[in-house]
Amino acid sequence: MLFIDANHLKYINDNFGHDMGNLAISSIASVIQQHCPDNSVSMRYGGDKFVCVIPDYDQTQLQNLKQNLLDSLATLSRNSRMAFPIEASIGFVVADNSVFSLNDYINLADEKMYTDKKIVKPDGKIHIRLPFSDGHSLVTVVFEIFS
Repeated sequence: MLFIDANHLKYINDNFGHDMGNLAISSIASVIQQHCPDNSVSMRYGGDKFVCVIPDYDQTQLQNLKQNLLDSLATLSRNSRMAFPIEASIGFVVADNSVFSLNDYINLADEKMYTDKKIVKPDGKIHIRLPFSDGHSLVTVVFEIFS
């Protein structure tokens, strides 16, 4: 199961209008539809979130799908003429234990997605993309963790 969250939607809506926010959401939905297998079920799950349930996928397949989605969004963002990036954070879980409900798995994938949003890079620092003060650019803010 994948849990996908559109990044920067508030920034896009506030600075470029809700039509552009809708375009970002529909662009992400199109990428999901293109890459998720035919036997999967994908749905919008609230304003800027999506859930994709994929039968019989293991950890490696989900990781590969996640990377394919991110790569496709990066290509779309690079090739578009939009003044903002089309990006998403993605969390996933293998739903292989009948003790947990669908809702439990959605919540677990959601937690992993939020971890993905605030990812610690190999340099040991946290990298987060935020709107710049000009209201139109995004900047990566790097936080160093001291112990």
